[in-house]
Amino acid sequence: MSIPPPLPPSLPAASHPRTTAKPPKSNGCLIAFAVCAALCIPLAGILAAIALPAYQQYVLKSKVMAAINATRPVREAIDNRLAHTGQCPGNDDFKGARDVERIEVGQLADDATRCVLALHLGGTGKDQLDGRTIWMDRAKNGDGKWHCRSDIDNRHLPSACRED
Repeated sequence: MSIPPPLPPSLPAASHPRTTAKPPKSNGCLIAFAVCAALCIPLAGILAAIALPAYQQYVLKSKVMAAINATRPVREAIDNRLAHTGQCPGNDDFKGARDVERIEVGQLADDATRCVLALHLGGTGKDQLDGRTIWMDRAKNGDGKWHCRSDIDNRHLPSACRED
């Protein structure tokens, strides 16, 4: 007699795969973000403390330069009058420009050799500039260069107008 072939191995009993609990999510990214934010806020404050005064300084200087540049046609008219007559023009009420309250033209009472242009600033919205004056003068006979001085704080003036 022959031996029957061996039986195949028996199937294991039905088992359900064991599920393990997922490890809790790490909040490392959230912590890293909080640390970065905590470090960036003071840094932004420091940068703002540096940038805002510098910007305000820039605005004041630009208003002064705009007022000085607004006198270019007046200075050219004075130069032409000097070239043709040798005399300073009177205060012909030259038109002002934005941020210039009024412009006066004439010569100094104690020095008739110089023509003077006075810019009275107003309406700038800046206390450091409103009510202040920029004086520009040039010799009647000379190199034709305009000289500048002012009662405005030196840091708000172009280098040509600063007093040492």
